[in-house]
Amino acid sequence: MVTPTFLFTVLLVAALAAVGLQLRSAQRSAF
Repeated sequence: MVTPTFLFTVLLVAALAAVGLQLRSAQRSAF
């Protein structure tokens, strides 16, 4: 059984990963 807390944690980690990838690509295009 999946708990709402687990779903929230997964969404939070996915959001952080997406932001990290965007920042990485932005730095690559900047330099």
